[in-house]
Amino acid sequence: MSTTAMLCALRPAVPVPVPVPRGIPAGAPLIVHGGGRPLLDALDALSATRGGRFEPAPGPRRPGRLRYIASGDEPRVRAGSRRGVPPRAARPTAAGQGPASAGAAHRSTGTAPLVHLAPAALDARADAAGRLRFDRDVLPLVDAELREALRSAPSAVVRGADLRRLDEPLAWLACGTSAFPRGLVPERNARCLTREAIVRHIEDDLRGCAGDPAAARVLGDAVRRIDAALRALVPVGRLVDTDAATRLRWWRSLVAFAVDGVPAQRLERLLALERAGIVVMLGPRLSVGTDPATGMFVAEGAGGARAEAERVLDLTGAAPVLRRAQGSSAQAA
Repeated sequence: MSTTAMLCALRPAVPVPVPVPRGIPAGAPLIVHGGGRPLLDALDALSATRGGRFEPAPGPRRPGRLRYIASGDEPRVRAGSRRGVPPRAARPTAAGQGPASAGAAHRSTGTAPLVHLAPAALDARADAAGRLRFDRDVLPLVDAELREALRSAPSAVVRGADLRRLDEPLAWLACGTSAFPRGLVPERNARCLTREAIVRHIEDDLRGCAGDPAAARVLGDAVRRIDAALRALVPVGRLVDTDAATRLRWWRSLVAFAVDGVPAQRLERLLALERAGIVVMLGPRLSVGTDPATGMFVAEGAGGARAEAERVLDLTGAAPVLRRAQGSSAQAA
């Protein structure tokens, strides 16, 4: 693979190209820690850029379904992140329109006033100086606004949405919330359970994108109106939280994940790589550590799916970092 191959890491509103880290051999296990667009970009760089190709393989309600033909130069990717799934497929913003652009999340798409996230409600929760705490004062109003907006949505799935389900759609896989306690599930079964949950989530999203665009538009419009209100009423300077900027970035990442989304073809490419055995998905709430006995990196998702590798490609920071186990120095992209 050429060292000039580029991937595009997600930044606030502006995609910034960064070089793919070198030193990832063909066939080697590789843990990829991180999600969103950076993950999809990295997978493209580690597959099609290395000589593989995607071919059409249409299926029922999936005209964009793909098949991946491997070149043999790909690493064996084991991927996971906090959410464990990629962004949703981009939906139309209104009847007859195409998918929302990457910077469209801040635009309000409705004119009706918000019921809960209103100036008077925020003022009632503010301290004497007019300042707010994000989790205590703002998020409850956001959650109430979302539930109010989706109450009459045409889809039962959308009607049941709340902030937690939008942000972590596979949170039920986590130990203690899953119907299958981790200690009772063998590792191989845990990987199968995790895979089934992720693949079903993505496939349902793709089918919903094609089959029920009206429900998705209701969700998108609601979140964008809430986002516009937050930008207008809750600037970072009004928050007393020491991590105020981080909390607002979390909200905007949620908008990008759940509403702005990515082109459906990018999700089809991910599923094709998974079916071809190039990618194994480890699920949400990924933790990465080191086995003291072997010196290898060990990654584990919330559902118990595990992987070991000598290399980790970390996509959680400002730029990708490739790390090697056994005392090798980190190589920043």
